[in-house]
Amino acid sequence: MRRAALISIVSLALAGCGGAMPLGGVGSTPGAGEAQAAVRSAIPAMEAYYADNGTYTGVSLRKLRSVYDSSIAGVRVASADDRTYCVESTTGSPVFSKRGPAAEIVDGPC
Repeated sequence: MRRAALISIVSLALAGCGGAMPLGGVGSTPGAGEAQAAVRSAIPAMEAYYADNGTYTGVSLRKLRSVYDSSIAGVRVASADDRTYCVESTTGSPVFSKRGPAAEIVDGPC
């Protein structure tokens, strides 16, 4: 129950940030919006994993899909330790990543 509530809260918070992180448009690189969205989709599950375990250590895409959100796709967990992580898109080019809970989604790999 706590997990579902946390995922809902984080999802709502991220939805409010949508304007700050463009999903493509005039002048954007083709595929950029899809790559950013893939990374963004994994964040609530990453945070729920941390809430349940007190660490990011041991998190994997398989665990995120099986326990938190089976729809996560197009990303990989490049690294994870007790306080931070890096998740990156695997949807092709360009690659976007998020290096930790307080970081922005940025252009480039982990």
